[in-house]
Amino acid sequence: MLNVELAEKIIDRLTECTDYNINIMDERGIIVASRDKSRVGTFHEVAFEIVRQNMESKEVEAEDTFLGTKAGINMALEYKRNVIGVIGITGENIDLIRPIALIIKKMVETMLEYENQKEDALKRRTDKEHFINCLLYEDVNKRELANMAQALGYSNLTRIPILISFEDNVDLKEMNEKIRGGAGRTNREDIFVTGRDSKILIFKTWSDPVEGFFENYKFVIGDYLGRFLRHTVENEIDCKIYVGSLQSSMSHYKFGYQHCLWLESSVSVPKTSVFFYDYLDEYLKNQLPFLELHKVFDVFADQYSEEFKRMYTEHIGSLYENNYSMQESSKRLYIHKNTLAFRLGKIKNQLGLNPMQNSRDRELVNYLYYYLKQLS
Repeated sequence: MLNVELAEKIIDRLTECTDYNINIMDERGIIVASRDKSRVGTFHEVAFEIVRQNMESKEVEAEDTFLGTKAGINMALEYKRNVIGVIGITGENIDLIRPIALIIKKMVETMLEYENQKEDALKRRTDKEHFINCLLYEDVNKRELANMAQALGYSNLTRIPILISFEDNVDLKEMNEKIRGGAGRTNREDIFVTGRDSKILIFKTWSDPVEGFFENYKFVIGDYLGRFLRHTVENEIDCKIYVGSLQSSMSHYKFGYQHCLWLESSVSVPKTSVFFYDYLDEYLKNQLPFLELHKVFDVFADQYSEEFKRMYTEHIGSLYENNYSMQESSKRLYIHKNTLAFRLGKIKNQLGLNPMQNSRDRELVNYLYYYLKQLS
């Protein structure tokens, strides 16, 4: 069930980064939160239809006459694969707001998931569970957090978060014991959190010098989880490992955890282990409001053909992911290096930019690629 107070909080946050009118409707089709406060409490016919018929979305034109509904796009809000409400973005230019609506929907669903996880954690009141809740979700006074940690035998040390997500239902207690029993360079102050949804979170104590961290940290974590990973391979247990950012203060551990969650939701690669620092550029771009990119690049997106945009995202995307190596990028695209050079020349002529020789041009080309990728 959609929490009204949470819906209002989400609308307030979205209002800070967009001028579009946004409405959130519950499963009864009632508008429970809106930038336009006069609409709160009114019935929204299209939202009611989306929930009842389990539709993904419905677009409303200006000439349509649905009860309590204005022109725009309405999309189902899902939580754990259940439709719990609808989000609507008002606007008569459907083509303009469609990509924005999809991104806002994903943002709201992510916020709902995070806030629901936070509320679930608040219900668990053992000392460690309360401590973990404060560690991951709350803005707690540093001294209070340190006192809770000390009572549980944890010092305020530098740690790195490791989130292990299992594809299938497994015995998390058994997996926890396998990690502890097989861990290399283990430390009694490593913080283990056995969560729901088939996940284990570890805040691994980092006792090595910070100097040389980026050169060595993957090997350290590989050694730490080596025996556990061999156990998963031998027993055909599918899992993914997300390694967040190093943090030196308990009050900042939640940032490292949020980086793990971002990796889980945003990075899809065949690798078993995914490291946050490998995707820092993508993360920082992800934090940039889409509307800011829209203000910069929408005129170009309108002028370029769909064929050019597809070629651009495919080829610049491959170059971006391979550090602009022509050889590696052509292999990824399954084309000859000369073919890639020819197509890159067409892109250079169209844009008047040379990303292979000019770092400023490369930066601009990358942002345009990110924008077009979001649109598609």
